[in-house]
Amino acid sequence: MDNRIDCRLGHELGLDGIYSDVPAFQIVSDAAQRLASFTARIVALKYGPHAVRVRSHPDWRVLDRSKTEFSRRLDAIGSDAFAAAALDAEILCLEQTVLGPLSAIFESRSS
Repeated sequence: MDNRIDCRLGHELGLDGIYSDVPAFQIVSDAAQRLASFTARIVALKYGPHAVRVRSHPDWRVLDRSKTEFSRRLDAIGSDAFAAAALDAEILCLEQTVLGPLSAIFESRSS
């Protein structure tokens, strides 16, 4: 088992865009942090003041299933920065297209 920290930059691994100049170990760490934040936001919605309505919203199942699937995938990633970048991008996409809009619906109802 190799315990060395992978300091290769994303572009050395074939990654581009936001991952291009980021060290491999940081890409993995960032994916874990994004998943933690994503999960925290889902939990806040699930147990917040609009919990019953949130859980009956059609997008809720997608978020709940994705949270579980993303966690499983993160556990399997190990130090694979390429897989971590893909996971990070998927989480970011779901945050922007489903979680953010769903949060906005119920945050506006609190005002």
